Amino acid sequence: MVKITCDSAASLYRYAERIGVTVLPVKVIVEDREFNDGVNITAADIHRYIERTKIVPKTAAIITEDCDRVFGELSGQFDAVIHVSIGEKLSASLTVARASAAKFKNVFVVDSKNVYAGYALLVIKAVELANAGKSAPDIVRELERMADRIHYTSVFETLEYLCKGGRVPKITLLGANLLGIKPELQAIDGEMIPVKKFRGKQDVVIKKYITEQIINHPRADKSLCVMLYTRMPKQWHAMAKQMLKDAGFQNVVELEAGAHMALHCGYGALGVAFLV
Repeated sequence: MVKITCDSAASLYRYAERIGVTVLPVKVIVEDREFNDGVNITAADIHRYIERTKIVPKTAAIITEDCDRVFGELSGQFDAVIHVSIGEKLSASLTVARASAAKFKNVFVVDSKNVYAGYALLVIKAVELANAGKSAPDIVRELERMADRIHYTSVFETLEYLCKGGRVPKITLLGANLLGIKPELQAIDGEMIPVKKFRGKQDVVIKKYITEQIINHPRADKSLCVMLYTRMPKQWHAMAKQMLKDAGFQNVVELEAGAHMALHCGYGALGVAFLV
């Protein structure tokens, strides 16, 4: 039997428990204190802290001690362990996981080349393959092929958090605010790249964004779509999910972001991922 693990940048949290995935926590650093994402800090905590202090906390990769402990425990209980990692270009977590996995004969690491919804999609696919009785080498090969087929984009209501975190220049934030621009980013070659600009109220932007995802990808694999969002009115993400279901997606997995995504993406962000 093959066990699947991932880190909390996949934003699976409670859903991971449902599908039997073990999650390694990314670290969230608030002032001089270190927290475990999804364990003792939440997205709500992050939003409250930023609103109060105007300071965006930092994140750090998973740590060797956690990997050694989890891989050590699971490698003795299962035939093999496959750790699906956040993209190598997006975090040092993959490097940490690989170094730890090298200490065990039956632990394998796969680069998702993605983050958030795109990352979560590959983890869910890994579980499906493991449940189907595939061998670890076969699962790894299939996941590596799938990683190149993931289409993941996200639309943002604000660039404020990305700017405070140093990921976009202040002049970009100023221009976006003045022009009312809501950017769409896409995971390309392991990096998140701006691909489109929307304007208008965020609920209208989300509707346009989902409509374009459906129209532009008529041959998408409709068996699974992962939708991930940060803090927003319930009717916004409910509308997006219904649009995806109406377009023929058989399983729309709806996930709410945790601390890691919240501090990078702010409020009102929504992304979808599927295979093309």
